[in-house]
Amino acid sequence: MGRNLDIIHSGKIAKVTLHSIPNEPGIAAHIFNQLGNHGISVELISQTSTTAKSTDISFAVVEIDLGQVVSLLQRIRDSIGAKRISFNRDVAMISIHGSDLEAKPGIAGKIFSALAAKGINIEMISTSVSSITCVVAQQKLELALEAIDALFRNT
Repeated sequence: MGRNLDIIHSGKIAKVTLHSIPNEPGIAAHIFNQLGNHGISVELISQTSTTAKSTDISFAVVEIDLGQVVSLLQRIRDSIGAKRISFNRDVAMISIHGSDLEAKPGIAGKIFSALAAKGINIEMISTSVSSITCVVAQQKLELALEAIDALFRNT
């Protein structure tokens, strides 16, 4: 691994998705304020607008909090207008951090290609100037770590 890159991973993650919620100001604030007010930390958030009027919000939490998260979301479901709540407790999160990412154009595509070459589907992605985070199937975590490590050894 490059001297300015680190990989952090966690296998005890759950992905939660709120489907077809209104695409309106304040809905996300309400959801994540409620989670925070109940002592639940969110590891990653991804939002996808499905239409001009609705959106899906997925987020990752530590697996041990999943029961509390689902219970809370079921209580506020009507107030946020969610059509459906789904979750997957069999996921892991991998984050690559470091200043070297900014200096490597196209690195996200290379990481995604390395994972795809090993048959690993990415369920969630978050990127910034200095980090790339992916949520993948729990059973693929070790294979994903090997693929990413090999990529950086060769770049």
